[in-house]
Amino acid sequence: MKGLEEFYRLKDGYAMPSRYLGAEVKQWHFQDDTNKMKWALSSSQYIKEAIQNIEAHLLIQDCKLFTSHQPLPSNYLPEIDITPFLDDREKNFYQSQISILRWMVELGQLDIYVHVALLSPYLAQPQQGHLEAVYHIYSYLKAHG
Repeated sequence: MKGLEEFYRLKDGYAMPSRYLGAEVKQWHFQDDTNKMKWALSSSQYIKEAIQNIEAHLLIQDCKLFTSHQPLPSNYLPEIDITPFLDDREKNFYQSQISILRWMVELGQLDIYVHVALLSPYLAQPQQGHLEAVYHIYSYLKAHG
């Protein structure tokens, strides 16, 4: 950045990065190699904000997240869900939530990886039960975040 600043005027100057695509950026030092600085991404703030957004969405519907100790119920199988299909607005919401959950996995929230992967094939035609499963994952994240 110092080299760029010699040739270009930077709008707000420059500083150490603190956020990247919603994730917190932190400096990291390994115990055996304290001389070299590493970069790490944290999903904690991203997850908190996503949970707040889901809770606000559910509040409009007069619902709320419950406490869950597992990402999905052990007997839930999305491939045999027979609930009604979502309308276009709900389908768009479902698609955006799956994208948010996928980014959480990319940021290191690996305990929901399989569950998000199970719900991802239904992006084109999700059903009400699939959306309820997304809420269940958020309930789990809220309880264990």
